[in-house]
Amino acid sequence: MHLDIFSKINIIFHSISTITLGNYNLQVENLTPRGDIISAENITLNINDVLVKDVCRLKHMELLLPSIQYEIKNPLAFIHSLKASPPRILSLVASLSVGFLNHLAGNKDFLKDIEEIEEVRFDIKNKKFQVIGKAKKILTIPFVTIVGVYVLPGGKKIKINVEKVQVLNFLPVPGIGLSLVMNIMSKKLALPFIQQDGTAFIVDTSKLLPFPLEMNVKAIEMDDETKKIIVTIQGDVTTESLQDESPY
Repeated sequence: MHLDIFSKINIIFHSISTITLGNYNLQVENLTPRGDIISAENITLNINDVLVKDVCRLKHMELLLPSIQYEIKNPLAFIHSLKASPPRILSLVASLSVGFLNHLAGNKDFLKDIEEIEEVRFDIKNKKFQVIGKAKKILTIPFVTIVGVYVLPGGKKIKINVEKVQVLNFLPVPGIGLSLVMNIMSKKLALPFIQQDGTAFIVDTSKLLPFPLEMNVKAIEMDDETKKIIVTIQGDVTTESLQDESPY
């Protein structure tokens, strides 16, 4: 009995369940082609111990796509399927190097829209994030901005709080100076997923991408020794516990 091409493709797709390439593992359920439309359910991507030069290290990530649909003649419909069934980061442990942020800050275009400051660099001290630079108003004065980063209850939003601004590395800046710093940061953080709230900025993690993204941020830590920002995400459902994982 001869099978037509569609039937053969259908058999091949249904036989695919797990693909492993090095540190990447992809599991798929109910992968089904229907004409020029391919749909799938419960796609799980596991990534373990991936280092991107000196930029970041992805210790572990488990990503779930509950349901997707891809139309060969209309690839953009894929985005609509993600909006209807948002992907979920079930678990993640990753670190980002402050050195990489300083590399970005060294680019001549980094501060092209902000004339009030120059020579910006970043650091971590006493488990706080620091923004160091020179403010240009009447005089050019060195400043340090102490920033605390906190996960709000529920794990969906992150608070970036400007806790202290000092000039000459020791003099606290009064309210007017803090307002200047907030105005400068507002220009740099003018993104759809960030809202200013007094001396803080609130990041809505569900709006980081053009489609909804579900996650439960457990912790954001600043490590003084390694100069890394460590992010831990752990959802309600995960196939692997990260309680004993080292993020380094």
